[in-house]
Amino acid sequence: MVDNHHGDNDDDDAQPLPSSVANSLLFALPREIREKIYSLCLHARDALPVEWPRPDTLRRHNPYHIQPQLLRTCRIVHSESAPLLYALNNLTFHHPSDSNVFVRALCDTAFGRRITGLSLHVKAGDIRMWMTYLTSTDPHRSLRYDFPNLRDLGLRYRSSRWNAGNSAEHNLKSWIDDSRLDELIDGVRGVYRPYWCTPQEEKSRAAEEQGLSGFDHDNDLPEPEFLTRDETVRARDRYFELRHARLERALQKDSAPLIRICCACRVHPSHFNALTDPSVAFHLQDQNLRAGVLPDAPHHLPAERVMEGSPFPANGFTSTDLQRDVKKLYDPELGSANVSRTPYVWRKGVLLALEIHSVDSRRDQL
Repeated sequence: MVDNHHGDNDDDDAQPLPSSVANSLLFALPREIREKIYSLCLHARDALPVEWPRPDTLRRHNPYHIQPQLLRTCRIVHSESAPLLYALNNLTFHHPSDSNVFVRALCDTAFGRRITGLSLHVKAGDIRMWMTYLTSTDPHRSLRYDFPNLRDLGLRYRSSRWNAGNSAEHNLKSWIDDSRLDELIDGVRGVYRPYWCTPQEEKSRAAEEQGLSGFDHDNDLPEPEFLTRDETVRARDRYFELRHARLERALQKDSAPLIRICCACRVHPSHFNALTDPSVAFHLQDQNLRAGVLPDAPHHLPAERVMEGSPFPANGFTSTDLQRDVKKLYDPELGSANVSRTPYVWRKGVLLALEIHSVDSRRDQL
């Protein structure tokens, strides 16, 4: 991400330095080395997403370990380091107006265009408000125009589908049946990859295009014959439509950002333990057997873990997918939270993961 403005580095180093920094040891170093030093000061620790506006809990301490006061050192340091502050960090917004105001009113337009990583937190109840911004083509208020150079787009969708009245296993199968989640996936993909199709559809269209390729005279193939002129015209139009879509899909694979959507569900602690702790899952299964409740046949077989970047499993995620990335996080206001997330897998042209979390209130920890 830093390399996209290195083209003038040699020229910059050849320019005489202002007298204010002419004797600085920092500026005796090559521009590339100076940028590495700036990056150590301006890149968030552990690549943490930088929230804006900052929550009150983060105003009292700086978890990012970013030192933006570096930009106030002098004009030349600012000109060299400010682009890195925006290019290196992943920004997080909780409201569409926040992202629009930030990039349009608060930061310099040139710096805003350097933002390549973005995270948006979308509540299920706010999906209509978000979709207006995410799918808009308004050059003054839309995701695509506000952040034209995105390479990584993350959306954390806070689902309301998890029902504490149902079993953990039932919820693990039904969370995906969410019309709002489908709307989010289809809407964002439609902006960046409108010509996307499934691998099966792509194979079928390739075969259809091959059968009509005689309409392209550059192929030196005989033109397909049809009974009527109208059929010939429709077939010719269909061929060029298929070819255009194929070329656009290839272009979008290189130009579109990688889209990751994490469906986050707050669950009861008993559900969290049942899905993430193998010993608890075994104990519950043993209780069911003692009560005469037999599991379905597939449960006798060990579930295979899905791999990062694989297709969405035909039968959905299993508890095994939630047992390898279990963390305990702490928030000074909310208390501690147990969090687990599945790997990201491909579904409908985006990477999709399920996160479950249970919160222990601060009062319970005292």
